[in-house]
Amino acid sequence: MAAPDALLIGVVDETGHVGLLGRPLPVDAAFLAATRARSVHSPEARFRFAGGCVEGRCRQWTGRRCGLIARLVEDAAPAGAALRPCGIRADCRWFAEQGPSACAVCPEVVTDGGGPRPAGL
Repeated sequence: MAAPDALLIGVVDETGHVGLLGRPLPVDAAFLAATRARSVHSPEARFRFAGGCVEGRCRQWTGRRCGLIARLVEDAAPAGAALRPCGIRADCRWFAEQGPSACAVCPEVVTDGGGPRPAGL
């Protein structure tokens, strides 16, 4: 979710795929304001953010793990592809729960998929 304490970890392209950044960037209120002022699309439709897991305050929480990544990994059943560099893997709940399979589907996750795809930044 786009919030001043989040990390920017990727950019959503025209096809809806997330191009992950080599290193996460901290998000502040000025970045979010500028992003909202420059586009009719929400920041979540254009960028991929990471933040700490809020467990029970999230509708994806099953009571013991993230239900979203569990479903995505189960549905995708990705083959053993090599891990790409990731700036948050050491702290990533999805990786801790699902291992490399989470990394395989991570670039396909866009928080706000509603509306038309942005044509550019």
